[in-house]
Amino acid sequence: PRPEPALYALTNDLPEHLKFLVCHEGVHQFLHKSGAKGTEWWPAWYAEGLCDHLATECLLADRGGSTKAPILLDDRAHLVRELVLRDRALSLAQLLHVDFNSVEAERPMYAQAWSFFRMLASEADKLASLTRRIQATADPPGKGAERQVAGARAVASALEAVYGPLPALEARWIERAKAARSA
Repeated sequence: PRPEPALYALTNDLPEHLKFLVCHEGVHQFLHKSGAKGTEWWPAWYAEGLCDHLATECLLADRGGSTKAPILLDDRAHLVRELVLRDRALSLAQLLHVDFNSVEAERPMYAQAWSFFRMLASEADKLASLTRRIQATADPPGKGAERQVAGARAVASALEAVYGPLPALEARWIERAKAARSA
């Protein structure tokens, strides 16, 4: 992302957490208004991870040459690391199917989705392939929870087709989280 002068003028004095939220929610709105296929059945980890990833890129682009990670991102990296080290993190199978609205503690869910999506995004070609596969997926049948479950399964299948076996992918994610010192 590049800072547009008008947007920068509006957000320059905002705290980083608010900038992050504006970018995150802006991505949701853009996807909804642009008619992006599947947003109504994407699993939470993908939808929220995507929005958090792009909001992260906005924060990082707005650092003005600073090499220090924004506090919000540093906190997220440390939260996921602590969850993993204390064996409190969701398994990948759980993360791929969890409904963020059904849990009390949203912060760990968002942090884990962010961490996992950031790992996926570190391989841009694979992430682009995953996105294409998801966009090519037929709308799952059913309504409500039934449709969400079918969508989560379809995205998990696409994820495995692009990134390889899920247990190996989970092991990479856990090792990356353990090694995290900052965003």
